[in-house]
Amino acid sequence: MQKLISGIIEMNDILTIHNSTHKKYYNLITNIEKTQGISYTKTEIKEKEETQMKKVEAETFVGVHTGNLINKTKEYRDYKSMFYLENSNKTQGYSLFCMEKGITLIALVITIIVLLILAGITIATLTGENGILTQVNKASETTEIGEEKEIIELSVIQSKKNNGNIDQTEVQRALNENCKEGNRASIIASDIETFFVKFESNRYYEVNRNGNIEYIENVTGEKILTVQCVNSKNEILAEYKYTTLTDNYSKFSPTIEGYEAQNEKIEGEITKDTIIKVEYYLILQDDTTLVFTGLDANGNITTNENEIVSYMIGDGSTTGGNGVKEKSIKSVLKIPEKYKGKTVTNLGQYAFYSCNIAKELIIPDNIKHIKYACFVWARNIESVVIGQNVISIGDRAFQNTNFKTITFKTRNYKFDASIFSGNSNFVEIRIEGNEDLYKVEDNILYSKDGEKLLLCPYGRIGELIIPNKVKIIGYCACHSCSKITSLVIGDSVVSTEYGAFSGMSSLSQVTIGRNVTSIGMNTFNVDGALKNVIIDSPTIAKNITSQTSCGKLAYYLECIYIKDNITEIGNYITENYAEVISDKDGYLKYIKNV
Repeated sequence: MQKLISGIIEMNDILTIHNSTHKKYYNLITNIEKTQGISYTKTEIKEKEETQMKKVEAETFVGVHTGNLINKTKEYRDYKSMFYLENSNKTQGYSLFCMEKGITLIALVITIIVLLILAGITIATLTGENGILTQVNKASETTEIGEEKEIIELSVIQSKKNNGNIDQTEVQRALNENCKEGNRASIIASDIETFFVKFESNRYYEVNRNGNIEYIENVTGEKILTVQCVNSKNEILAEYKYTTLTDNYSKFSPTIEGYEAQNEKIEGEITKDTIIKVEYYLILQDDTTLVFTGLDANGNITTNENEIVSYMIGDGSTTGGNGVKEKSIKSVLKIPEKYKGKTVTNLGQYAFYSCNIAKELIIPDNIKHIKYACFVWARNIESVVIGQNVISIGDRAFQNTNFKTITFKTRNYKFDASIFSGNSNFVEIRIEGNEDLYKVEDNILYSKDGEKLLLCPYGRIGELIIPNKVKIIGYCACHSCSKITSLVIGDSVVSTEYGAFSGMSSLSQVTIGRNVTSIGMNTFNVDGALKNVIIDSPTIAKNITSQTSCGKLAYYLECIYIKDNITEIGNYITENYAEVISDKDGYLKYIKNV
């Protein structure tokens, strides 16, 4: 915009200069005619003048854009002088007066346009969203808001009792003393969390129980939000009322002893008095909600107080949910470190079987043993953290739960995926504080050196390719990973431990690398799903001597491919399968006899 205005002003200057120059040339010609008696023909003068004028004016216009306005204008004047002096012998000259009035009118129009543009710029500068007047008003309002906040803050400080609580009556008294005439303030509403102050300036402020002050914009009127705190049976535990002045609310969930809110905050829109329900979970933490059983030095149950050295949650029976006093209400389990001064070390068998445990389940560091089927069918657990001192987790401990993530802090546990079977949502593994022992890659748990695969999450989908660095597939490492359909055991793998791939009910094809020499018992106990296998290992091809050998690899096989450089093939294959023309380069093909 500045460049545009500058260009217009420069052009106006040019036209003014041209106008002045024409007057001088007219006087010059008149003087020549009088003193020398020479006259110019009108046609001659007009043709030359129009040609040269266009040339010089074009150069003058270029001069505006190249910053050479003064030089080009000087050339204009010099040329005119030369033209008339060099032709002093010609006849009577021609007056330039005919051009004077037209150029003056153009200059006037351009001047008016420039003034209008400048006027518009001036108005925009003063007004508008970022205008000077707008910014002055905003700055003034900000200052006033700051002053009003200081008045409230001072009044709150003056009203606090010895225990630090805010007395609203005293706040109002202090406001009356601290406010200036013409801008008084009043407490207009309050609830269990906050109270509201309105000034005569028509500005509103919210003050919470800690004395924090917030200016409220977009006030739409006072509305009452009623919060009903209910358990999972929809029984009302408590009811609270809140005041809101806008169309949105954001409150911390009320605190109820013995319960934990489903969400830390409650938020939403409100245009009128509204009732909402917030679900609360029963906290399982002490003997009002949990069952504790004494253990002696050998870990056996005892009722003799003198023999008790630690405690177990649960009574040790096979009754489902024997560790809680109320298992039907949705709850959160907060396992205590001690009971009656003794450490809680065990979570008993079936203790939380089919219990309605919600949110994150944290197994603290004081727990050493999680017994058989402890959390079976506890379907509302969202995530699990295993403490660093857990050394054993019984079979089926977390079977048919529904959590997505598990975090291991343990340093001494023998991993076993079978304890998580039936949990198709389990897809993520994390470690914490034991990175010197383990590592996680692609959500699979390995030993620190990467040579042993320890645990694959139950919810993994599709093809599983064992990384080349892995040498051992651990005990039940991939047990019941029922969504894996294809498995490639790389050439780096040497052996698999018991049940490494058992329970993988969708596994239909396996490739066994050339260096595998040992397959543990029940490694391929996959309930009839496995139909095709590709064998690169001479040892495994040789050792398939029965239906159950090599971890039941051939138990349900229909098609076997064996590397064509392998010379010794187990008799179970040669006796029960027929060699056919292979459709796979470099491999022999065997089809099971009908």
